[in-house]
Amino acid sequence: MKFRGILLVGAALASGAAAACNRTFLVDATDKYVAAQAEGKPATLTAITADNLNYTESDKTVDITTGVLAQPMKIDHNRSIHDTTLCATFTELIVTDPAKPYVIATRMVFTNDKASLIETIATKPGDWAFNATGYLHWNSLENWDPIPADKRDTRAVIQAAGDAYFNRFDNASYAVPFGTPCARLEGGAYTDPRGAGGNTCSLGLPSTIVVTNRRYVVDEEMGAVSIFLGFPGLDRSVPQEPMPDSHLFRVEGGKIRYIHTVSAKALERSPVVRFWMGTTPVYLFGGPKHYQAIFASRDLTYNGIMLQIGFPKLWRMTREEIQRFANDKSGHKETPLPGTEHVPPQQRYWATKYHVLYDFLSRKHHIKPIVDEFARQFSRDVVEKFPLGQWTTLSIDELTRRDFTRCAITTLFGPKILELNPDFLDAFWYFDSYASVLVYGFPRWMYPQPFRASDRFLDRIEKYVEAGLKDFDWNGPDVDAQWEPHFGTRITRELTKWLTDAGFQRKSVAGALGTLVFGQNSNTIPVVSWMLMELNKDPQLLSAVRAEVADAFVTDPLTGARTLDTQKVAALPLLQSLFTEILRLRVSMVIMRVADRPMTINGVDVPRGALVHAYSRIAQTDEATWGSPEHPADQFWPERHIKYVEERDPETGTLRKRREFAMAASPACFFPFGGGVPMCPGRHFAKNEIFTMVAILVDRFEMEFVRWTNPDGSPSDRPAESDQRFSGIGSLPPTVT
Repeated sequence: MKFRGILLVGAALASGAAAACNRTFLVDATDKYVAAQAEGKPATLTAITADNLNYTESDKTVDITTGVLAQPMKIDHNRSIHDTTLCATFTELIVTDPAKPYVIATRMVFTNDKASLIETIATKPGDWAFNATGYLHWNSLENWDPIPADKRDTRAVIQAAGDAYFNRFDNASYAVPFGTPCARLEGGAYTDPRGAGGNTCSLGLPSTIVVTNRRYVVDEEMGAVSIFLGFPGLDRSVPQEPMPDSHLFRVEGGKIRYIHTVSAKALERSPVVRFWMGTTPVYLFGGPKHYQAIFASRDLTYNGIMLQIGFPKLWRMTREEIQRFANDKSGHKETPLPGTEHVPPQQRYWATKYHVLYDFLSRKHHIKPIVDEFARQFSRDVVEKFPLGQWTTLSIDELTRRDFTRCAITTLFGPKILELNPDFLDAFWYFDSYASVLVYGFPRWMYPQPFRASDRFLDRIEKYVEAGLKDFDWNGPDVDAQWEPHFGTRITRELTKWLTDAGFQRKSVAGALGTLVFGQNSNTIPVVSWMLMELNKDPQLLSAVRAEVADAFVTDPLTGARTLDTQKVAALPLLQSLFTEILRLRVSMVIMRVADRPMTINGVDVPRGALVHAYSRIAQTDEATWGSPEHPADQFWPERHIKYVEERDPETGTLRKRREFAMAASPACFFPFGGGVPMCPGRHFAKNEIFTMVAILVDRFEMEFVRWTNPDGSPSDRPAESDQRFSGIGSLPPTVT
C-alpha cells in the first residue's frame, strides 16, 4: 500500500506542475531531443532543461556533456509518445551504423516547462539480444499510426494493460489483455517473424520475477504506454539487483498489439544471464570458458530438445515413436552407458541415429564421392545453362535457390526425387519459409500455414521413399555403393533403411529425410549467396580468389579436360578465410541444451531441467575477441583469418609471403555449426559443397556487380542485409528492406 501511495502522490504533484503542459510543447521537446542526439550537441537542449536537471544513463547519473547524448549519430528511426497528464515523453531511437549501432530509449519529465529529468537506456552490442538492424527491420513492419479519436482507450485502460503484463511475471495465472495478433520485439528477435497473426506475446514469459520502480509515459492518441523499470535476474552475478529496462506497449481496443523491449548491461557485468521461459529457468552464457564447458559437459544434452521439438515438429513422429527414444538411456556412443548394457542393439535409437548421420556425413571416405558427384553435376549444369563468350545478367538469389539447390538435392538424394516431383523445389522453399514457426508450438487450428507447408513438402518425400523402397534392390551390388540413382548417397539410403526396418511410419521417414534437405540447403544457400555478393562487390578479392582457385584444378594430360580437386580447394587459405568470415557474421545460432541433473558451470549453479543457451551472434561479434583497430568485429574483412608466412623461393632464393589460414580467435568463440556431440554432422559436406560451387563459378566466368534488387527483381537503392526472421536458427539469408 505504501508503494501505491507514493505513485498516487507523484501523479498528483506532476499533474499540478504540468498544468500548462500541452502536446505541441511536448512534441517540440522530443524534436529538439532527437536533433540534439543526431548532432551530438546536448547544449542545444539548454532552453528546455532545468538548471537542476538530473540526467541518467542506465539508472546512473552521468554528465550530460560526456554521455551518449554527446555522441553524434545517424538516426535511422525515431518514435516518440507524449503524456500531457504527467508532462512526460518517451522516445525510441535506432542507429544501425556498423561502427556504433545503438537502440536507445529515453524518458523526459518536465516541471514548469523545463526538463527536470532525462533518463536514457542506450543499448549496444553485448546488451540483451542486441541487434539494431533487426530492431529496425521489425519496427518498419508495424503500424503505429495515431488511434482514431472515437476508438481511443482511456489512460487507465492503456496503463493497466502494461501493468498486467508485468503483474504476470510473478503470477502465471494473472490475466493479460493480449490481442490477436500480438508480437514482441526484444533486441533483434521478433516473436512473430512470419506475420502469423496469432498471439505470440505470451511466449516465454517468466513467472517468478517481481519488477520494481515502474515509471510511466501514457499517450492516449498513440494508444501507447512506456514503462521504465528495474528487472531483476538478468545479471546472474547480482541476481536480485534490478537491471535497467524499458518496455513500450501499443494498445488497441484494450488489447496489447506490440511490445518493444530495451534491456541494458545484461552481459556487460556478468557473462551469465538468467531468464525464464514459462516456468523453466534459462541460463544464457557468454565467454570462451563457458562455451567450452557447455560443449564438453556430459550432463548437458540435446536429447530433450529433440524429444520436445525436433522429433514431433520436424520428423513428425508419433508419440509412440518419440517414446522409444525417450526410453533409451544407453547414450549415443557405441558402448552403452553403465547400467544400460542390457538394452538390445535394435532399441539403441540414439546411438543408431548418431552412427547413421555422423558416419555417412562426416567421414572422409563417404564425403569425397558425394562432393565429386556434386562437382561433376554442377560443372555440367553451368556449362549447359551459361555458354561461354556472352554476358548474362542473372540474380544471385535465382542462381543459388534454383540451380545450386537443384544440383545439391539431386546429388544427395538422386535424380528420382525431382523426376517424381517436378515442383519439389517450390515445395521445399515454401516449407523453409515456415520451418522455424513449426517449433513455436502453435496448434494447427490456430496457425495452419506451417502445417500445410510441411504436409506438402513431406508428401513429396513420402512418394520418393515409396518408389525407392519398391524399386531398389536391397540385395544387389548397389547396397553399399557411395552413390546410385535411386536414393543418391548412402546417408539417404541408410537413414531410410534404418527407420523403415525399425517400424517407423512413412511420415517419420519422410520427416527425417526432409530435415536432411532442410539442413543441407536452408543454411548453405545463404552462405553461398553472401560469398558471391562479397566477391562481386570487391574486384580485388575476386581476382585473388580466382588466382588461388586456379591451383586447385587438375588438367588431364591425355584429354586436356580440367577437373576440380575437391579436397585441395577445401584447403585454400583465402577461400577458407572468406567462408569463415561469412559464417561469423551471417550465421545466428542459439545453442540449446537441457541439464539432465543439477550441475555447476564455472561456479554457476544450474538446476536439473534448466535450459542452457549460448548465442553465436554474441560470441562471434565480440570486439575484444575478434576486433582489430582497422577492422571492428562487426564489419566484414575477408582476410581476418589470414596470416602471412615468409618463405624462400627455391628457384630464385628471394623471400616471398605466403597466405596461411589461421582463425582470428579461439575456436571456442566460433560455433556456427553448433558444438559438442550435437554439432551439425553435415558441416564438412556443406563446406565442400560451397567451396566447389564458388570455385567452379569464379574459375569459369568473369563476374561484375550490376545492382541491388528487391525480391521481386525491381531495382533497390539499398544493399542487402541479413534477414533477421531467421535469427537464432541458422544462416541469415540476404534481404532488402
